[in-house]
Parts: sequence; C-alpha cells; structure tokens
Amino acid sequence: MIAIITAIASKLPLALAEKWLAYLIKRDDNDTVRMRDTLTSIIEARKLQATVIISEQGWWLTAMIRPLIAWPIIIYVWKVVVWDTVLGLGSTPILQGSVGEWSGIIITAYFVGRPIEKGVAALINGRK
Repeated sequence: MIAIITAIASKLPLALAEKWLAYLIKRDDNDTVRMRDTLTSIIEARKLQATVIISEQGWWLTAMIRPLIAWPIIIYVWKVVVWDTVLGLGSTPILQGSVGEWSGIIITAYFVGRPIEKGVAALINGRK
C-alpha cells in the first residue's frame, strides 16, 4: 500500500499532495499514520528539490538553457515568415527529421506548457 502511495504522490503536483496530506491529518486514525508519514517525507523531499532548482536558476548558465535552445528556432521561424514569405527575398529549406520534430516540441512547450501549468494550478488551488 505504501509503495502505491509513494508512486502516486511522487507524480502529483505539490499543492495536491499537500491537500491529500491535510485530508489524512483530518481523518486521524491508525490506518493513516504510515500514509501520513510517507506523504510528509515525499512533500519535504519535493520542497527541497524545488529549493535546489530555484537556487540553480539564479546562476546565469542554468537560467540560459531554455532560451539558448529556443533562439535558433525563433530565428528560423522569423526568417521563414518575414524574409521568405513577407518580403519574398529567399527560400529556406524545411527542417526535416529529428530537428523538425524537436522544433515542434520546443514551440509547443513554450506556447502550451505554461498555460497548462497555470490552469492545473488554478484547479488545484480552487481559483478561476
């Protein structure tokens, strides 16, 4: 049972795991003591991981990884749209193979990832 709780809690957003812990604390029976202890340790470990990530993002090199990956794609899209299509001054070959797939994933992550994160956080926190 504890293995199942650990597997589920490690995948949940932190706010949802904390709500689950609050529910277990309210129940306050003998069956939930191990579950509460396990969930508490998972939450504490995740908070520690978040602290490490925040401190690493303060370093310019780790903060620049996402922009450095995105800039070549941004430049490519601007070149195709503005230079080739709008101004009609050239033609750029299509990105093929893995690079084309990666660029689609990166663009999707930038435009879809953050709104999904905000929407899930709003649902968990009960905001509209």
